[in-house]
Amino acid sequence: MKRLRIVQRQSARLMGAVRKNGMLLAILVALAIVAGSSRMLRGSLTEGTTYAPVSGPSSWVDELPSLRTCSATGTVFEKIWNFSELEEVFRRDMASVTDERLSLLTGPSGWSCLKDEQPLMPELRRVATLLPGWYVQEQYPAPGAVATRTTLRPVTWNAFSSIVAEYERVYECRLAEITSRALLVVMSNLDFDRTDANGNPTTFCCTEPSLDAGGCVLKQTGTACATVPTTNPQCDAHCKPLLNSYEIAGRIGPLVERMSIERTHARVALERTLNTLRSFETNNAIARQLNCYERASVDLQNELSLLSDASSCMPRIWDVITSIHDRKAP
Repeated sequence: MKRLRIVQRQSARLMGAVRKNGMLLAILVALAIVAGSSRMLRGSLTEGTTYAPVSGPSSWVDELPSLRTCSATGTVFEKIWNFSELEEVFRRDMASVTDERLSLLTGPSGWSCLKDEQPLMPELRRVATLLPGWYVQEQYPAPGAVATRTTLRPVTWNAFSSIVAEYERVYECRLAEITSRALLVVMSNLDFDRTDANGNPTTFCCTEPSLDAGGCVLKQTGTACATVPTTNPQCDAHCKPLLNSYEIAGRIGPLVERMSIERTHARVALERTLNTLRSFETNNAIARQLNCYERASVDLQNELSLLSDASSCMPRIWDVITSIHDRKAP
């Protein structure tokens, strides 16, 4: 009976929290559904083979869905709805693959002179594994089942531009998803930047300690906080976001405009990056050949030097009457 009463009290508290935070929970559930619906349609993107059993010759299997859709599901952006966090991840990944590319282009000595052997590109491969559109799925019959093979497209030297272009396309799709669900984003306080102009973290707090009164607001100068400030936009579920229709209307417009501007900037930045790298890539083909010729000439010089040293020592080895092998005195 005691355990039953404890369970009943916990259930009552949970239902009370649901009633008091119904709108916030509905918003978070809606964002979660949006993030997970496409994953259910795409299926698993893990490399390997899966089998779907069939009951008879007349059984059929649904056609494989397209992996290249305008959605961030299955990517590194899947759970990110805050723009500043989204922009930070995009810049970090693009900078990592670009720096890796530049280090290979400006250091031809790191290349192998063997035929068709390419340098290692771990950052580019990591980014490619985060792109559903860079996977290939194919079906073929198997005994009593239909097999689905999922493989990653080759991550080669010439695939760099295609991979970063696909990554930028997925980034634009997430920006479009934020735009289409701007109301939900604003009502979750996810439209605020994570840091201010001085680099300080953005904090939120409840105006009243009770869940029934007050709300979660942005902590600014003069804000009367009833709870400890936190970086969580929902104030760690201590209270609901405090919004009115006027504030919602005033925040949706700038958010939508910001997404549109960022899409344009991302495209221009990618185009300029590829054009700049293209000049390096054009010269790299010649630089690699010259570097291989230089390395081959140095190897040949070292081999001839060793051969010369060995040949100078051979007569002394063959002739026993030398300064090395003197006859013993009688």
